[in-house]
Amino acid sequence: MDKLKEKMEKLRVEADVALERADAAEKKSKESDERIRQQDNEILSLKNKISLLETDLDTAEEKVASQKAKLGELETKSDEFERKSTSLTNERDKLESMLDKKEEELKATKKELEETLAGLDAI
Repeated sequence: MDKLKEKMEKLRVEADVALERADAAEKKSKESDERIRQQDNEILSLKNKISLLETDLDTAEEKVASQKAKLGELETKSDEFERKSTSLTNERDKLESMLDKKEEELKATKKELEETLAGLDAI
């Protein structure tokens, strides 16, 4: 009977040890489940951030495309204004040249007139 009690005691001790191991394993399992839940939440949060960033990127790319189009239009207008400016500068230069020529003609005509008047006064 002592052997039976010893065996039962041994089985009780083994059962207690097994229960402690089972409790420890269950605790680790719950901790692992909690870490997995937290990581899943973090993944979901990161996916949301990625989605928001992709939306921001799309918006930024649209703005860049729009700004490039506007820049192209402005460059075209700038080229047109540059051509007009060059044309006007050339026209101004021609007019100044004509003015200089006319002023010389006027001087020559005045001189001729003065000479003619001087010749008439001498008569």
